[in-house]
Amino acid sequence: MSADARRAGLSKMPEEEAREGRRRAVAISAVFLASVPVALVAPGVAPLLWLALFLDPIGRRVWRRRGD
Repeated sequence: MSADARRAGLSKMPEEEAREGRRRAVAISAVFLASVPVALVAPGVAPLLWLALFLDPIGRRVWRRRGD
């Protein structure tokens, strides 16, 4: 939704923040999609995969690059 708003000129979000948002969306989707087949095989393990979202390796990489 934010990408559409940005394209329409309704958002002044910098390109770097928009890229970070897309990366986060892909990471969240990947973790969820990976948990679906795992849940079919081992239902108790799938929620543990969701904990990977709290590790946030993409966000840390972005902050490190910025120097904040």
